Amino acid sequence: MIKADSLTKIYYSGNNSYTALKDVSFSIKKGEFLSIVGRSGSGKSTLLNIIGTLDKPTSGSVIVNNKRLDCLTKKQLDQYRNKEIGFVFQSFHLEPSYSVYKNVEMPLLIANVPPKERKEKILDALLKVDMLGKEKNCASQLSGGEKQRVCIARALVNSPSIILADEPCGNLDSVNGRVVMELLKKLAQEGKTIVLVTHNMEDAKMTDRIITLKDGQVISDEIL
Repeated sequence: MIKADSLTKIYYSGNNSYTALKDVSFSIKKGEFLSIVGRSGSGKSTLLNIIGTLDKPTSGSVIVNNKRLDCLTKKQLDQYRNKEIGFVFQSFHLEPSYSVYKNVEMPLLIANVPPKERKEKILDALLKVDMLGKEKNCASQLSGGEKQRVCIARALVNSPSIILADEPCGNLDSVNGRVVMELLKKLAQEGKTIVLVTHNMEDAKMTDRIITLKDGQVISDEIL
């Protein structure tokens, strides 16, 4: 479903350069729960951002369902990102003054989904993350675990085929972190393709497969 083909990413600053990824290649099957691990600076988040089209590789390509993402126009990329990918971030990126409902609604507004259909999708997504009944609560009033579940609901609301999670448990205690990981695992079992970036090996071992990066290169690819 997803193929990373010889991905290299070089950042330039004046006369200096930094290579974040070096000729990275691998494939991800539909419905697979994959974790990418490595020390800080290993290239994990850079790789996830390229898969999610938030960044572009210096060379190489990402192919999803036989479609090369670097061949898409900006408009096509925006539509692809909105409909096919759900993002879950360590820092949540919720609008604190908005209600839970309005935060989850954002991707649907971008996609111009009609109001009645929006409501159905929002309530269904909140049900899946056990947050139904809290749709009127302000995001700033939620605990960290609740915020991350709302973030997952927002990622799910457009029914994307791919979920990209960047350190989703990084700001959570162990109990709430476990809840989030169990939720992601359940979504994978239901057919979502999930790519998790984490430094926590306990979380990584809950996935189907672990890719380890070091200095921007794949040093191991282990099926669990």
